[in-house]
Amino acid sequence: MVTAQLKTNKHAVLVGVAAVGKTTLGQEAAANLGIPCFDVELVGEQELGMTIDELSECGWKDLQINEEFWQVYQELLRSSESSIIVASPRLVDRPDFWNLSYPRAITVHLRWLPLRILRRELAILGSMAEEDVVLTEGAKRDYYDYYWWRLAHCRKADNELRLSGDLAIDTDRLVRLLEPENG
Repeated sequence: MVTAQLKTNKHAVLVGVAAVGKTTLGQEAAANLGIPCFDVELVGEQELGMTIDELSECGWKDLQINEEFWQVYQELLRSSESSIIVASPRLVDRPDFWNLSYPRAITVHLRWLPLRILRRELAILGSMAEEDVVLTEGAKRDYYDYYWWRLAHCRKADNELRLSGDLAIDTDRLVRLLEPENG
């Protein structure tokens, strides 16, 4: 893990696959650092007045949704106040994502065990406990394809934080990675 320092007027951008815990960890770390945390998708949905699913049901194409979230991301990066920004996985494969992010932010790739992430995501979607999720071989294979494709983009981040699955430990590690040096 490379050490980074959150500098005045700089942001921390968290990237990673869906359901890895970017928002939860970002909010916890931001509270510890005394700075705001913004999830690009949540801010975008709030600005548009609809969820991603509702937008899709209304005929919005993925490219339109991604463009809206791209605009939100750019606005958040323009803020002079330091913050943690949870980047949408929809954005990290854009070449301009990294070109815009590097000079304005410390980027951190949050990484965890692929099948644990899949189990978590399916539990959330099915409103059930993670231990009740049954993973078929087909679901595992499909998820690994997605995971490795997304991982190739997320590896462009300045830092990688391999998660332990313990929120308190992972929050402490992220805060130590980002907090300004004392003195």
